[in-house]
Amino acid sequence: MGQKSGESVLYNLWTCIAREAFPEFQSGSDTIWFAADVVCDVIYVVDIMVQFRTGYLERGLVVYDSTKLALILAFLGLTECSG
Repeated sequence: MGQKSGESVLYNLWTCIAREAFPEFQSGSDTIWFAADVVCDVIYVVDIMVQFRTGYLERGLVVYDSTKLALILAFLGLTECSG
């Protein structure tokens, strides 16, 4: 998933600039651009779901507890924790 996520980031970096700088680059193919944007957004959402299951080290042991991970991320201000 890491490579696909990286490709999505590069797609958004390069095409956003190209589409703003050259409007003719985007004209006439709105559905293709929309489809490509949706695919990249889906890849981002899947990557977020996979990364949420990622473990972390606690006292040298890998912990996969999603609840603890959510609390730690909320404490660090990296995400909102509801619950």
